[in-house]
Amino acid sequence: VAGIGSVAPHLNERGNGLMRQLMEQAIREMEEELHRQAPGYKAAVKALLAQMMVYLCRNAVEDRQSLHQMKGDQAKLEIVKQALSYMQLHCAQPITLDELCGHVGLSRYYFCRVFRAVTGMTSVEYLNLYRCTKAQKLLKTGRFTIAGAAEAAGFTSLPYFYRIYRKAMNTLPSRDLPGTEPPAP
Repeated sequence: VAGIGSVAPHLNERGNGLMRQLMEQAIREMEEELHRQAPGYKAAVKALLAQMMVYLCRNAVEDRQSLHQMKGDQAKLEIVKQALSYMQLHCAQPITLDELCGHVGLSRYYFCRVFRAVTGMTSVEYLNLYRCTKAQKLLKTGRFTIAGAAEAAGFTSLPYFYRIYRKAMNTLPSRDLPGTEPPAP
């Protein structure tokens, strides 16, 4: 009987405080019943054991649901990783949403939902940001004109490039050319 209390420290190491308290309380009551051995103590101990089984089963269901959620999250991360790799590899070419969805094997609706949930932005926003970052690197080398960097990064329209670049990078592309000094504050 002395070893019953030693079960509690091993329960739910993740820190589910309520579950731990309930189990410890049931263990204390079982120890008390076994120590006093009042009439009906065996039935009381069995009832407390049954109560502990309910707590353990409920916790196991929650653990399975958490595991299922983690597996779902892992699958979503993998989908987004595939999409990001595809966009980075093909950023210099026009990429359609249908092409991207076909690559990862999802419907447009589900892909857009998953991508936004994982990254916090749409796939178009990400692609534009990635292209702008690439264009910025090319501009800073001094070997590309603005039009050349925009085209190499995958933009097909110069006015669209200027608008997106200014929004994404918070500056004009001309300010990222070597030798251009930012204006004094």
